[in-house]
Amino acid sequence: MLSALPLLALLFAGHAYAQTVNFMNITAPYQNFTTTCIGILNQAVACDSKIKLAGRAGAFESDATLASVCTASCTNALTIWARRVSQVCSTSRYSTDGKTSVLATFLAQGIVETYSALCLQDKQGKFCHAVVRDAFNSADSGTATTIAPSIACNTCVASILSTQAQMPIGYGQTQLRNQYSSLTSSCKLSSMALTSLATTTTWATSLPATPTPSCAGQTYTVRAGDNCRTVSFSRGISTVSLLTANNLRAYCANFPQPGGTLCIPTARVCKPYQLKADLSDTCHSIARAAGITWTQLVSWNPELGEYCEALPALAAGAGPVLCISQPGGGWTNPSPDPSTSTTTSYSETYFTLTPTPFPAKASTSLPTTAVTTTTTAIATTALFPMAGYVEPFANGSILDCHLHRPPPVRLNGSLTDSYLCADYAAFYGITLAQLLEWNPSLLEQQTSGGSGCYLWPGEKYCAQRDNSTGLAPGMTGACVDMRVAESGARGECEGFLAWYGLADAKGREAFGEWNPSVHVGGDCAGFRPGRTYCVAVRGFRAKGTFKDCSRWHLLQREDLAGGCGAVEARYGLTHGRFVAWNPVLGNDCSGLRVGYEYCVGTPLLPGTGG
Repeated sequence: MLSALPLLALLFAGHAYAQTVNFMNITAPYQNFTTTCIGILNQAVACDSKIKLAGRAGAFESDATLASVCTASCTNALTIWARRVSQVCSTSRYSTDGKTSVLATFLAQGIVETYSALCLQDKQGKFCHAVVRDAFNSADSGTATTIAPSIACNTCVASILSTQAQMPIGYGQTQLRNQYSSLTSSCKLSSMALTSLATTTTWATSLPATPTPSCAGQTYTVRAGDNCRTVSFSRGISTVSLLTANNLRAYCANFPQPGGTLCIPTARVCKPYQLKADLSDTCHSIARAAGITWTQLVSWNPELGEYCEALPALAAGAGPVLCISQPGGGWTNPSPDPSTSTTTSYSETYFTLTPTPFPAKASTSLPTTAVTTTTTAIATTALFPMAGYVEPFANGSILDCHLHRPPPVRLNGSLTDSYLCADYAAFYGITLAQLLEWNPSLLEQQTSGGSGCYLWPGEKYCAQRDNSTGLAPGMTGACVDMRVAESGARGECEGFLAWYGLADAKGREAFGEWNPSVHVGGDCAGFRPGRTYCVAVRGFRAKGTFKDCSRWHLLQREDLAGGCGAVEARYGLTHGRFVAWNPVLGNDCSGLRVGYEYCVGTPLLPGTGG
């Protein structure tokens, strides 16, 4: 298939108005399209709006959709529109990759050919699309291991392939013609030979190659034994950045031979980390070991995905290298190549800012049972006149902290507020030594065991250094949102579940799967205030899912409206099979949950569409 076809989806942004549809919505100027060409491409066509999606991605359509889309009036209107496009856009071309120039007429012709294959009828006047769909569904009994001969050798299958292969775009696709020849030969349909086209169209031509840019960094000479990973790690650059900077293909398929050169852009140099071969790495473990945050890790390595969902696939690819410091930052290669370049010294000017001090505290100690404070008003001329409405950080507490929280806490279900350092540390799952290290203002009060150490009300202290501190044991690696069970209503299981929308039966069940230490199905016996729990996942696979699954669908929020039916239709699955592969759904599909991956195909039954 011509690589420019995805542009069709990008341009299908029009709106349908009462049995008309706009296939294109191109804003002028666009590449070298003429104004007239853009006007014709943007014209409304008298067809049902379902035509924009019907027949695409291999999905089967219902009889109702076929009846509304495949009409004589639509066929006529589509033919006239495509003819007009061919007349006024014959010299207009576009490119989506900077390497290939495609005729603008390809856009309209592609729609016509998709429509023609979708609306083809057999000798009895039935839509071939429906005939194949029904044959597929009847063979899809739940026990079939191969495609039924009734489908493979159905004359409608051959007719659809024949129609596609004898149209201008399809005619130029050797793979399609070979597929048709193989089908007619194996099914002994020799009477259905293809007719050669009188004229053919070259839809795409190659553009002149752009000059190779010079390297904005160091040039590395490849040595014997080098590969993408060794060079990435030794030069301090992520494997993906190395591929991108040197136009290398995936898996370094075209890695240079010894003596060849690679560019190491200065703007991409970082502290490297190579993923472990045993696939034991998680974004949490990498960030914690490197002393960075999850957000930093995924922002420096966008190939991981926003939710780090691509990490397993990357790790399986022979352990590529990631950045664990900011690319282009201050990392220095500990084993640099000998260099003859000169070093230029620069002078720097430093400025010291004197902060406005907070008012002095009212007393120097706190009682063990009650707390009394005296509030000192902040002058309206202070640097931050609204400071009285927010809790300030405790003096000297580290600011690059994952969680800052003020006291008090209530430990182990107690109804009494505590300001003790030891209780505060225990509540948030840290040691007293860590609390004192991160909040040095508490050191002056420290006594043996922390009994004389109190936190000041109205001040925020660093309670957890990073988001891996205080994690609930056994938390799923698919977690993308972790929250602390803070003191107060959210420090109790029921209040925590209600706050994050997990209080219903399905929500409680899911929460228990993400956080197995909680035993939420019972009485929340394992729930502990101060711990960090998972409240949202991405790429989570529920227990009981078919173990031999080879194809997965990640449920997005927009999928919820269509329910199981939309997913089943997309992949050509019966409801019984979809639920059997994914028992967490329940027969009524009440188990659909955003962020879960559901099985939609196996090696023997891969499904369609997608």
